[in-house]
Amino acid sequence: ASAAGCRVMSTQAHAAQPFRSLMVASPGPQEGKTVTVLNLALSLAMLPSLKVLVVDGDLRRGSVGKWLGVDDSPGLSNVLDGSARFEDVVLQCEGLPVHFVLRGNSKLPAAELLHSAGLGNHFRKMTGHYSLVLVDTPPVNLLADAQLIAAHCDAVLLIARAFSTSRKELEKAVRDMSRFRVIGTVLNG
Repeated sequence: ASAAGCRVMSTQAHAAQPFRSLMVASPGPQEGKTVTVLNLALSLAMLPSLKVLVVDGDLRRGSVGKWLGVDDSPGLSNVLDGSARFEDVVLQCEGLPVHFVLRGNSKLPAAELLHSAGLGNHFRKMTGHYSLVLVDTPPVNLLADAQLIAAHCDAVLLIARAFSTSRKELEKAVRDMSRFRVIGTVLNG
């Protein structure tokens, strides 16, 4: 890690550039995105002076709050609809060196919130306060939400599950995300 952000070793020149926000996505549901995000956050937060924020970007069915036992709290959707400030929705669990922003409980449709003009400003604010922002998203192949979020993240990490994710599904996800900076994949299971 560096002061400017994290680095990923790769043969592609652009993949070696630092990034501050990393979107974690998969072709479909139940492929291990959330567990990967949480494990990655806990591992990286152990590095000295690396301040990590996990954002539940799945405004429809996000599960970060369920994993933490604090589901249905204000979060990203509330920041986007203007009913809460970013500072008011950041959570820190006792004993964990990671901060969290849950999906929130706004009544506005996710598509409307993710199309809001302020989404990019909120992501810039997050990366201004944290060394690394990890964003858990909905499945790439099911909703356009992931592409809307990817447009505001520095890099994308794709997740696939062995014996579950088909080659066709993964190839579609790679094509759909090709205009963004995909830095690699993780094979779960």
